This record gives sequence, structure tokens and C-alpha cells, in this order.
Amino acid sequence: KTINEENIEKPSRILAIMNKGLEKTFSREKNIGTIIRDGMDIGLCVIDRKQKRFEYAGAFFPLYLVRDDMLIEVKGDKYIIGMNPEGIEYTNHEVDLKEDDIIYIFSDGYVDQFGGQENKKFMYRRFRYLLLKIHSLPFEDQKAILEENITTWMSGNSQVDDIMVIGFKPLEGKR
Repeated sequence: KTINEENIEKPSRILAIMNKGLEKTFSREKNIGTIIRDGMDIGLCVIDRKQKRFEYAGAFFPLYLVRDDMLIEVKGDKYIIGMNPEGIEYTNHEVDLKEDDIIYIFSDGYVDQFGGQENKKFMYRRFRYLLLKIHSLPFEDQKAILEENITTWMSGNSQVDDIMVIGFKPLEGKR
């Protein structure tokens, strides 16, 4: 609705509007006696292929950019959607793109998964290392490695949360 009806494309503004809407919804529930203590982690990325740049805003949701065999983290803000007072401003990051850049957007399910020999969380450091190790492979191979890796890591543990990893080359096939 925010994008289509209100014609707003700036990621930070979209997050602020979503926060306001969800906060209103949760406030209504509170008025009828239901207290909701939940929010939404989300990241939004708008890519301008002609200008070779992207804008990103995240609510507890980072984005990783792999460029020239280095990983760059674009941090999200520490404001969960629906859990913050109206007027919270989200940071809008603008980043120029290079031809072979790869963007990874992911939920925290992979890094929060328990497993390994010591039954600990996978953690961001290990996840970044894995992405750097596999980023030059075809995406189908990356998917297979990520799936095999987390299955091995879990070693019998139940999955704790949703696991989503999206990787793509924003300038590949541009017109």
C-alpha cells in the first residue's frame, strides 16, 4: 500500500510508515485487553540499475555486500517495526554498485541456529566467513552449500527460527 498507493519508494520512509501502522494495530489490540509484545525485523532494498546504486534501510536487519572478495556490512537500525513510538527515523543507506557486486539479505535464523560440537549459535562471524568462501560460486551451488552446512551444524537440533538467505547480483542482466 505504501509503495503503490502513496508512491513512496525511499526504504527508510517505508519502514517509518510500517512502524506507525503496526504500532496503531498493536495499540488497538491493547485497548481490547490483548497485549502484543512482538514486532517485525525487516530490510528493504531499492535498486536503481541505471544509476548503479541502491538504497537500503533495515529494522534489526543487516545487508551484506560482497565486492572484490570483501564483505561490507550495511547495518540496520535497532528499532523493530511496531515496537517503537511514532516519529522514529530509520537510516537510509545509499551505496554505489559495481558490476560484480553480490547482495545478501537474510533473516537471523541461520546465525541464531544452535549446533556444532559445543551446541552454540552459528553467529554472524561464521556466517560472513561462509558467504565470503562461497560467493564466487553459482547461486545454485551456494544454496546447496548453505543448506548442507546448516543441516550439519544443527546435528540433530530442531530449527529455532525461520531461515532465509537471498543472494543476487543487482547489475547482472541490466538493460
